[in-house]
Amino acid sequence: MLHHSDWALLVVALVVIQLIYLKMVFPRRFEAFQRSAANIRPLLEYYRPGRIPFDVFIILRNLSFLGTLPLSITLLYRFSTNDQLNSGDWRIFLVIALAILIVTTLQRFILYFMGWLFRSTEGSHQQIFTKAFVLRWSTFVLLPINFVLVLLPQPSVIIAWLLGGLILLIYAWAIVRALASSLGKQPLRVGYLFYYLCGLEILPWLVVANHWEEVWRWSALTV
Repeated sequence: MLHHSDWALLVVALVVIQLIYLKMVFPRRFEAFQRSAANIRPLLEYYRPGRIPFDVFIILRNLSFLGTLPLSITLLYRFSTNDQLNSGDWRIFLVIALAILIVTTLQRFILYFMGWLFRSTEGSHQQIFTKAFVLRWSTFVLLPINFVLVLLPQPSVIIAWLLGGLILLIYAWAIVRALASSLGKQPLRVGYLFYYLCGLEILPWLVVANHWEEVWRWSALTV
């Protein structure tokens, strides 16, 4: 009989294996990735904004992120209802991962368009580059927290609030770093800044949050 946390521990283990692989095969790139939350410059030795190849490092970086943040959000939901993770919660985990993938991909393409519209293509490329690495850096913070919370015998609403606050703080920091990184390229116009923050960083997630209960019920019925 499956334990309620078996699938989540498997996800954590797979992410750990991916990170170990990156550490061993790409040690200098991995170190630059670890420092990306505060300093994005070391990564410029390997990647350029707007011209990032779809290599093994980028693929595993993305998979690690999609294995970590959705699990954090699933734990956040369960703990907010004072409940433990369930053996069938892998369904909502997959739905959340898909939602994150879709929204972030749409954000990327819309930001490219906004950069062209406001004649700040170089700045938008820098924003996408910085935000992508800073967000995925959150894997290093959330992964050990996920491991502890999966094994936590007693759920807590307070822990849910703390975890939610941490996720929002990381996301806000990624936005701040992205905006700051583009200042050296081209000055940010007020119109661009308004549409970026409201249209790209707030509205998509409000739509997801507004339909959260529908997504949860749908995922509970799928296999």
